[in-house]
Amino acid sequence: MSSDALRQPAEYRLAFRELGLSIGLRALERLRGLIGDVPLEALLAFVSVGEEIESYWRRPEHRRAVTWSEHRDINDVMLATDLLPEGMLVLFTKPAAHTLLRNR
Repeated sequence: MSSDALRQPAEYRLAFRELGLSIGLRALERLRGLIGDVPLEALLAFVSVGEEIESYWRRPEHRRAVTWSEHRDINDVMLATDLLPEGMLVLFTKPAAHTLLRNR
């Protein structure tokens, strides 16, 4: 995602996609211990992008856009998960998830 995309008004952005990226970036630190020798350092440089996305969609005026209201259900869930990712990350890091990740 280019930084230009993050400069677009809310009407041209899909919150659930951006928030999915932000959630994934938040998970990197936790995943480091689960996926072995996969180098995550290059991805960790983008954590600030996730913070920028969260900050943008937390603002009520951005959530008034048609692109937010058209996908309100998934956007609400994705924003809540981004704000409190521990619940999703704890579920994702259960022993069964370890097996799934290592078998890929």
